[in-house]
Amino acid sequence: MYSRLGESVDVKVYDRNPGGRGHLCAWGSFEDLLRDRLRRVGLSVEDYVLSKVDHLVLNGVSMRVRNLVVVDKPRMLEDLLPARRVVKREVRQFKPQRNEVLVNATSQPFGECHKIATTQQRAVLRGLEPNTIYVNIHPKFIGYGWAFPLSDDGRDWHLGAGCSNGDPAVLAELFKRRYRLEEVSRLCVCGREIRVVNPEEAVLVRDGVVSIGEAAGAVEPIAAEGMLSSIDSAELLYDSLSEEDYASSYEAGMRGMLSGIRTAYGLWRLMHRHHRWAWLRGYRYTVTRSYKSVKPELTTMTKLRLLKEILFG
Repeated sequence: MYSRLGESVDVKVYDRNPGGRGHLCAWGSFEDLLRDRLRRVGLSVEDYVLSKVDHLVLNGVSMRVRNLVVVDKPRMLEDLLPARRVVKREVRQFKPQRNEVLVNATSQPFGECHKIATTQQRAVLRGLEPNTIYVNIHPKFIGYGWAFPLSDDGRDWHLGAGCSNGDPAVLAELFKRRYRLEEVSRLCVCGREIRVVNPEEAVLVRDGVVSIGEAAGAVEPIAAEGMLSSIDSAELLYDSLSEEDYASSYEAGMRGMLSGIRTAYGLWRLMHRHHRWAWLRGYRYTVTRSYKSVKPELTTMTKLRLLKEILFG
């Protein structure tokens, strides 16, 4: 949002914890979609790529994929919003004044939300192939463990897990056992809660304050994916600012965007009642969705192996 506005308006950015911007983390994303969004603010995705992913290993089953990249999160954030422009300040007492637009980009929704606990670390690992993303799903848990490559030589990795019905550290340990990893060194450890909102109940505007990103419910809960949709929410607000009633215009656009998350949210909530069999429907949803983005090379035999591994571990 800051980069989109540029120098055309006076923008003030407040954060109660400006140092916690993910110093050593990375993001995995779809190259073509991220390229399109960064181009709008004069940036190039190629400047941030740490690894071009050519394989995905899901529950021990390997498949060739396309269009996946791991990008340098702190560098991209710094170029989108320089740290020097962020002021450390509590913002709860703020209310928009005349001709002001106050945006809630804190990840804290105004209404009720569910939470996905995560544990994350940057580590030097042995036992994994370079340019490959590893994922492990356990049918008893609503979440997954992962490892993203942070370099083309396969030395540095972003290792973690997220879970909404248990301790993510347990999932992280199950991940390590599944792939028989050797952790050579650990460079940093962190964790945060990802907030998930019912898309039909998201509170997008309250007392004149407009929520974007995670605070607006722009998270697909099965994959806990929200970077691209958060950018899109900021774009919607930017486009709405030319309207006299920008808040209503933005809210209408966001309702349409959030309707695309409704199916995933319903499946995710079903998982909390019937873990194993909800994953069966979740598997079908995820495979169908992946064909549009990463075009995995999946044979019938590979699909059956994946189904067995996801349902029975």
